Amino acid sequence: MRSALLLVPLLLLGIVHGGCAALPQHADALAAVGSDAAAAAAYERWLAEHPRSPRRDRVLFRLALLYARPQGARHDPARAEELIGRLLAEHPDSPLRAPAELVRHLGRTVRWLRADLEVQRAQAALLAAENGDCRRRLSEAHAAGALQEAGEIERLDRQLEAERQACGRARRSLERLLAARDEQIAELNRALEALKRIDVGGD
Repeated sequence: MRSALLLVPLLLLGIVHGGCAALPQHADALAAVGSDAAAAAAYERWLAEHPRSPRRDRVLFRLALLYARPQGARHDPARAEELIGRLLAEHPDSPLRAPAELVRHLGRTVRWLRADLEVQRAQAALLAAENGDCRRRLSEAHAAGALQEAGEIERLDRQLEAERQACGRARRSLERLLAARDEQIAELNRALEALKRIDVGGD
């Protein structure tokens, strides 16, 4: 995945430059200085006013990038995917097809990883609770030792200690998996941010 992400800036630099005075240069300028909300509104307005422009693919792509950026003021994954779908449907031969599909893939992967991360965090919390329960039961078994035979206490000690160690191993494994998921999400977010930094406004 890392090598594919490194290709993103090169791919875009080779595709998105080109000329057309009809493109929304004001929106491009707003996007360049980080005014995402104003830029998105300007791009949306341009699309509404130019329903038949052959350059709509470029504007759809730029607008999708604004909505796709996780750190952007207008972060809206559903809207970004809708715009990418329109670009692919309306301009099937666009030179932006490949980077648009990449943006869609990155967005979907980020969402999947985040959903998976939430499930794993819930599992980690459950394991932590079970680990605590193992410790409590072990403590209670020792407290009740005076009332039970030594052999039974020893057997219960071994059983509970084995459970505690199993809980601990499972918890540590999940913690490592969570850290890996966090890094994957961060890497994908950096790739989407890199897309925003590419100069798509050299029109």
